Amino acid sequence: MVPNFIIYTSIDSKQKSDSLNLISGDSYDYFLTVKIDDKWSVTYSIEDVIVPDIATPTPDPGDGTIFAVTSGGDGFVVSIQLQEYIDQALYQYSTRPDVDGNGNFTYRPVERTLTRSVFEPDDTKVTLTGTHYATPGEVYYVKYRSKTFPNNISPFSETLSLTVAAASKPEIGRLRAFDESDSQIRLTVNSDNASADNQQTLTIKRSLDGIDFVDIHTELVSSTGTITIHDDTVAYPSEYHYQAVLSSTGGADVSNIVTETPTAPPAPTTPTVSYSLTNQDERRGIEYAAVLCTIIKTSPGVYAESYEVLVEPRNSDDVTLTTGSITNQGDSTTRTTSTYRDDVDSYVRVSVRAKRTLDGVYSAWSSRVINYINA
Repeated sequence: MVPNFIIYTSIDSKQKSDSLNLISGDSYDYFLTVKIDDKWSVTYSIEDVIVPDIATPTPDPGDGTIFAVTSGGDGFVVSIQLQEYIDQALYQYSTRPDVDGNGNFTYRPVERTLTRSVFEPDDTKVTLTGTHYATPGEVYYVKYRSKTFPNNISPFSETLSLTVAAASKPEIGRLRAFDESDSQIRLTVNSDNASADNQQTLTIKRSLDGIDFVDIHTELVSSTGTITIHDDTVAYPSEYHYQAVLSSTGGADVSNIVTETPTAPPAPTTPTVSYSLTNQDERRGIEYAAVLCTIIKTSPGVYAESYEVLVEPRNSDDVTLTTGSITNQGDSTTRTTSTYRDDVDSYVRVSVRAKRTLDGVYSAWSSRVINYINA
């Protein structure tokens, strides 16, 4: 027999160790030979070492502590307890129980391996699991073999079978909608039978006409109870229609349709206005002047506003004057009144109010008396 040599290029104070690939049931003779400074010396020998056979896996006592197959998620879960000094469990499953001469399933077998962590002591028992997707209503057959390194494999365990339960059809509760603000609608809906083993997908659909719906939200549901969704992509005064769908491998359930409009924003706030005289002139002892109004938007938000300017007393040219619209808070616009003359009026009252373009809602007036003659 040709000896198997393990060579170290250097030796330190730490112990050196190695393992050999052994076959269970075979007999071996071992000799430890050390070569130092090109000199050989035999320091230890042992003969007739027999590697013990690995036993058939211990049958499960009936409580699933050693070997179990259970429903879980969208399929089934295989649970195997590795006994002391067992490194791996090699299991296979099939939808038919037929086996060949070696005990392997013959119809489309699927093989998987569960391995003891390097952090788990060899002299302890450890339970490992594997999860598999499966067809509801199908019967699955599972068995396994134990393995120790390097390649000692036991006979097969007993075969367990499981009929994968069909997922329950989702049951959806009433969909409700609440206007939270001018830019948010809150939706609530209940899932009445979702669970970790019967996970369901919730889809929220939205429409502007109540006919054509598009998906705006999707989430996975794994427990019963109320689900809350906030739609932050709405704007007053549009009307929105919603519907919820719960779906799973067991089917789908569709909710009622609800309709909601975002809350109307507060009325525009009175604008800030500054006034000054412009176009001043004197003709043949008669003074003329107009009033320049500088108007600043004070309303929050991004709703466009235009402004109405009212001059009292009015002349034939001044009815209610209007400005162009502005959108952002703090932006400004201007408006100039017609020219007034001192032989007609000694003062004018100029008033300004905001008008929201979206729905025609007004703010309160901002007024000021302008004594502009001889100013």
